[in-house]
Amino acid sequence: EKSNFRLNSIFVPTSECGGDWWTYHQAAEHRHCIVIGDAVGHGLSAALVTAVSYAVTGTILTTTREEMPPKDLMQR
Repeated sequence: EKSNFRLNSIFVPTSECGGDWWTYHQAAEHRHCIVIGDAVGHGLSAALVTAVSYAVTGTILTTTREEMPPKDLMQR
């Protein structure tokens, strides 16, 4: 059975910089990955943790060729 998948979002931060983020990646034809993160705190320190986490997660999601459970993927 084939189904369509549509993801829409809106992200409204509560301050100019903070620690909330999310990303979406299509892992395979019928496998999708949505990652939601929240760094503790507000301001520059939380924003820096968020930026690094977002970048590392994006790199892992785009370079991993094998299929693995989410737990194993995030432990990388």
